[in-house]
Amino acid sequence: ENWLVYDNHFKDYIPHLPVRHYNYQSFSQYFEIENFQGYDLFIYPTKVSYLFINGTFQKKMDENNWQQFNIQNLSKKYNNPPKILLTIYFNSPGLEDTECLVAMKTRKSLINISNQEQASLKSRKFSNFQNFSIIFSLFVLALITVLYNFQTNIIDKYVNLKDLFTIRKRTDSIIVNRPFDIGNILYMVILSFSIALILLVVHYNFIPILPKQIINTENPTFFNLSGQFFNLSFLTLAGFIVKYMLISIFGSLYQLDKIGNLHFFKNLQSDSIFICVIIVALVFLIMYPSFFHFPNKGLYIGIFIIFYILRLFLLFFIIIKAIPVKNLYLFSYLCIVELIPLFIGIRFIL
Repeated sequence: ENWLVYDNHFKDYIPHLPVRHYNYQSFSQYFEIENFQGYDLFIYPTKVSYLFINGTFQKKMDENNWQQFNIQNLSKKYNNPPKILLTIYFNSPGLEDTECLVAMKTRKSLINISNQEQASLKSRKFSNFQNFSIIFSLFVLALITVLYNFQTNIIDKYVNLKDLFTIRKRTDSIIVNRPFDIGNILYMVILSFSIALILLVVHYNFIPILPKQIINTENPTFFNLSGQFFNLSFLTLAGFIVKYMLISIFGSLYQLDKIGNLHFFKNLQSDSIFICVIIVALVFLIMYPSFFHFPNKGLYIGIFIIFYILRLFLLFFIIIKAIPVKNLYLFSYLCIVELIPLFIGIRFIL
């Protein structure tokens, strides 16, 4: 489970993120009483700490001594609530190698806190992720500059809100008709890098949204973060290729292969504009962190669902103006090609 920290601005508990909560002294965790009936709670602090249950002081815990609490007794003591909030407070947040293990004896499940993830209050250190995000942001900007100097019209064509809503029955543009031209491939690589960087920024600065199987948030090194970046970039680029294959396969089945390239181009174009909006929003939230906060994954996922639904309707009107096709026929094609990848992506995140 992820530990929580209390945010004074939002008056609520939010996920503990080492990049932002480097100087926090207390860590909290909710326990559903129903899930732990008959179990004991064991706490082993390696440094002096203080235990609070539902915001009420329970006891002072000495270092290197097991503390045992019966879950059922705790529930009775606090009038049988559906869940209890356990909070461990460390008197010295700057101490390193301080670890606390919370375990259910029979379930053998562990929850870890490590002050190695925290910086000293005396000198705020620049975290690995901050170094990484600055270097790789400059890297992506350098690639955009190279592409812009190499083929200016590609950037202008993809990041063009007016062209996104322009409906043409026929286009002779090489950018549209040759999706795997060298310029388009380079653009897809840059877009994949941008998406990967955005996912990591959200994951480390706001809320963990990526699966633990591919993201290690425990004091990540610069090389570890770089590996995560390139892995996510590869998966994103592979997703673009798979999306084109889906468009081609189902376009042939639905006899809509004539608009396959236009469909794929509008996908990349809408993705590009959406990414630009997200980047502006993230820069604003990083500069003014107290302005707004998304407390859970649901709101993040909701933003992407709304984007995909709006894009589906946009593609519907673009295609129906480009070629004569029955509405239900086209809608069925778009639902398969657009929504199935969305559901797979949501399942991957959750």
